[in-house]
Amino acid sequence: MIKKKSSTKAKKGNVKMSESNMHHMHAWLFALAVITVLAVGVPVMLWAQQNEAPSRVSVDAGAMSHLQMKIGELQKALDDVLASKMDMGEAGMAYVSRPDDARADCLNQCRMEQVKCMEGYNGEMTENGLHPCLSSASECITACNDAPRAPVSCQDRCAVALGGCVQRVVAPHDVAVADEQAALDECRLKNVDCLQSACRMPEDASMPDSYCADQCRRMHIICSTGSSQYDENAMALCTRLKQTCEQRLCARVGLLPNVELMENEQYGSYLVDGNGMALYTFAKDAKGESACTGGCLDKWPVFYQEDLWVGPDLNREHFGSMMREDGEMQITYKGWPLYYYVDDMVLGDVKGHMLNDVWFLAGPDTEMLNRAVCDEACEQEYEECKRSDEMPYACQQQLESCRSNCIEL
Repeated sequence: MIKKKSSTKAKKGNVKMSESNMHHMHAWLFALAVITVLAVGVPVMLWAQQNEAPSRVSVDAGAMSHLQMKIGELQKALDDVLASKMDMGEAGMAYVSRPDDARADCLNQCRMEQVKCMEGYNGEMTENGLHPCLSSASECITACNDAPRAPVSCQDRCAVALGGCVQRVVAPHDVAVADEQAALDECRLKNVDCLQSACRMPEDASMPDSYCADQCRRMHIICSTGSSQYDENAMALCTRLKQTCEQRLCARVGLLPNVELMENEQYGSYLVDGNGMALYTFAKDAKGESACTGGCLDKWPVFYQEDLWVGPDLNREHFGSMMREDGEMQITYKGWPLYYYVDDMVLGDVKGHMLNDVWFLAGPDTEMLNRAVCDEACEQEYEECKRSDEMPYACQQQLESCRSNCIEL
């Protein structure tokens, strides 16, 4: 069975929390209880004053408003803690939400400090064997844990460190990186080590596909939150970090292919891009050149990926690239140019399949495509026959005979 997209969100279920998460949870609940007593009990004692009449109590309106505000803050903090407890996926992975601006700015500052640290790193390790820049980044992130917010999750910690490592490689610096791909591979290994040590992930070489994609996603969400969202250059950097993470880091180790096979119960296996969107072939491209031009491209955009990483069930040698007559590049599969269909909106849509009997899902099974090509050739021969001196009846017989041969393919 061909595997489904690894980027599909894991179903949330009743997953046991790790001991470290439980300790964090207990500590936060205890802290909230203490804060509740201080924020509620002490103000009430101060502003609840006994009048001359023993049975009457006067309450200051401002103090009451202050109390209500404090209770609201505590409720929100408690909701955040409970959400962090319930919002856990398979293997203890928590799904990240956008941090508030202050928290995001703090985390992004930690990322920037890590980049500066790596710029001057001389290769020496600390006494405990940790990379000094990662150790420093961890301390910085811990300082971002300002109460009453829930602490930064271990996955987010690793994602911030990953962002600093990738930024050091791809962003301009005074000291250029000699071998970018080797440095990115090292970033990936450090990230795996971080997840295994901080989040107690399984210590095996083949981590689940979703982990790498999840780290790229977390890194981008944190990077693009806070004051970064108002800075065009900062947002461009965040986008570049995410693309590098997905295309040159995850795909490099085979965790995030940008073209692979998807299984459909009705149509069998077919090609999809890195986001799970279907790819198509055009029967009129039989000569290996694209016959879809002009307005055709409005409905059938071309598929192109500069760094192509194929799934384990595909042969990389079956893929190539071509330059179209309009100067644009296009990926080919077994010589056939690949396209999207604009009406496919979500993963699993295959609305373009068999459209007008010339558009077909790209995949290992090319039977329908071959028949369509054969029928197209029969039609061309029929048109040429009609323009000749042959009798119309003879041309019709030739067409029917040709189509019969196509069915036997």
